[in-house]
Amino acid sequence: MHDAFYSEKIETLSIAIYERYKILNENNGNMKKSVTMKWQDLSEELKKISRDKAKNIPNALLKINYDVVSVKEKPAFIEFTIKELEILAENEHMRLYSIRKKSGWKYGEVKDSELKIDPRIAPWYKLLEEDRKKVYLIVKIWPEILSESNFKIERLNCLSQSGVKL
Repeated sequence: MHDAFYSEKIETLSIAIYERYKILNENNGNMKKSVTMKWQDLSEELKKISRDKAKNIPNALLKINYDVVSVKEKPAFIEFTIKELEILAENEHMRLYSIRKKSGWKYGEVKDSELKIDPRIAPWYKLLEEDRKKVYLIVKIWPEILSESNFKIERLNCLSQSGVKL
């Protein structure tokens, strides 16, 4: 049932992620035209990237011991700790890195979409600080985006093998 509630709102969440990304980058004069377009004008490939980001959020949150719960009313949203942001950002970058590598992208110092070359096709620790900050900004807004769609992020209660709460 959890997945069904979340799946129903993937499109709404995807649009919210894309729109927030546009706002975060509106002062960047180097942004591609595709990042300034309206959602309905995007290619299916770009929409799919945003949908994949939205679909991955619950799995990413499990890595920092959180779950996504559907609620009736818009909940207050949490703020991640610096350590949680670090884990989420690295995870998100490596997820995208893996997808792009599989589709033929390679590392290169200057981005060239035609040749599928990008300086961000690199492990997290080799990314430029500017590129890391962009990923941090994206994962940092997840709680607010989820809240706007009536999803609450809750800490999981984990038990150790001895039955003691961690």
